[in-house]
Amino acid sequence: MKYTVDEILEIIKMYHINIVNVREYRKEYKSVGVSVISDEIMATGGTSDPVQTEALKHINNSLFYSQLATDIKYLEQRLDRITSERNAQVVALRMQGFTRMDIAEVLGVSKMTVGRLLKIAANEIKG
Repeated sequence: MKYTVDEILEIIKMYHINIVNVREYRKEYKSVGVSVISDEIMATGGTSDPVQTEALKHINNSLFYSQLATDIKYLEQRLDRITSERNAQVVALRMQGFTRMDIAEVLGVSKMTVGRLLKIAANEIKG
């Protein structure tokens, strides 16, 4: 999948939340043990059977969390493309959940500078 700079910036911004959510979902999914859903349920998009409804919900969640995991993996595998130590520091802080303003205060720069550094780093990650 190709990511835009804006999508990469969003992945960086949401990393600290999404990494926890994916881990929690994987734990939950293992405990549920959903295995087979009939084509009929998938085609109609619903059922009156509560077990089948719950299984369908897990399939939809699985697709969502699978995309989050793909986004996380994409980012993690490309962090070494960031050439500037300062840009890498800005990205690391953002991935930890710091706001642009927080990062600006930590580094003693403006919020606009932080945004510019994040954009440069996202372009490097994109390649």
